[in-house]
Amino acid sequence: EEVLEILHRDRDSISSAEIERVIALVEEYGCTAYADEVCQQTAKVSLQYLEKLPPTDARDVLGEMLEFLIHRAF
Repeated sequence: EEVLEILHRDRDSISSAEIERVIALVEEYGCTAYADEVCQQTAKVSLQYLEKLPPTDARDVLGEMLEFLIHRAF
């Protein structure tokens, strides 16, 4: 509830302390690890579907985009 209240406000009205609080809660509850796991599982399924398509430049580009999205770092 606390996080949703913060996230639904205008950016200009959110303090640094509130941003830090949201980040702390995300870390505390393992949200990043969970999101990573979901991403990896979804990517595996997506690659399986992609491999069923005939080999084309478009399929290769989609595969490269998927790999980029999986391995990007912020």
